Amino acid sequence: MNQLQVIGNLTRDAEVKQSQNGDNYLKFSVAVNTGKDKEAIFVNVSQRQYPNQTNGILPYLLKGQKVFVQGQIGISCYQGKDGQWHPDLTCWADKIELCGGTDKTAQPSQDGQPAAQGNVLYPNQQQGMPAQESTSDLPF
Repeated sequence: MNQLQVIGNLTRDAEVKQSQNGDNYLKFSVAVNTGKDKEAIFVNVSQRQYPNQTNGILPYLLKGQKVFVQGQIGISCYQGKDGQWHPDLTCWADKIELCGGTDKTAQPSQDGQPAAQGNVLYPNQQQGMPAQESTSDLPF
């Protein structure tokens, strides 16, 4: 099983990029605290098939925002300016959830509410939530 789950803070605002074949994807990186002397692991996050940047989670993914990310892991390495090899960890996200952590607010979409896009949760999300069923007609 190739699965990665992390909770971390965005190192910069998220952005929508376009691949060579014209598909949009969401891109950002998170810093994950290791608990040792302020050390952190940096994870690049990409979410394929991101439809547009006006609706969805993009307005909420601001520097410092704490997020939960789950998806497939990709590992490579690169040679830094110091001549040393460094690991490059990427999560191809299936799920992104906001965890709070900043008081920054985003502008709502045109209808006044953030729109749901894929498997994403929003603050105070009302859209897409199952209706509460009445329990008065249950036989027990």
